Amino acid sequence: MLRFLFNFIITASLACFLNASSLFADNTTDSSEPQKLELDSYPSPVGGFGDLMKQIEYSESGRKSGTTGKVLLAVSFDDKGTVVEVEVVESLGKDFDTAAVNAVKSVQWKPAISNNKSVACRIHLPIEFKLQNKK
Repeated sequence: MLRFLFNFIITASLACFLNASSLFADNTTDSSEPQKLELDSYPSPVGGFGDLMKQIEYSESGRKSGTTGKVLLAVSFDDKGTVVEVEVVESLGKDFDTAAVNAVKSVQWKPAISNNKSVACRIHLPIEFKLQNKK
């Protein structure tokens, strides 16, 4: 019988974070659309993405069914790096969405920096759930 070792891969690497189209300033004006913001550094977990990955729990039903895929989150941060809002943009199912959202909310984040100042922003954070066979 094959035993499954579940491996969580967060695809929000630096390459993803450098995609400026995924980053927006918080809307602090009366305009209805968020404004793009150039950032010197992007929000990141204080302990690194490894710490974020440790917080993600693969659901028992997901493991049994062999479900894999991606949850895409839109995460809003204030200028202190506090998670203000998490929205599921692309769902993989309730259990996976909940696991991804809870993980993002459970870790401390470094704030985004623009022009040497901490700023509020919104990023798209894809989180992949993958199962690997353990031989």
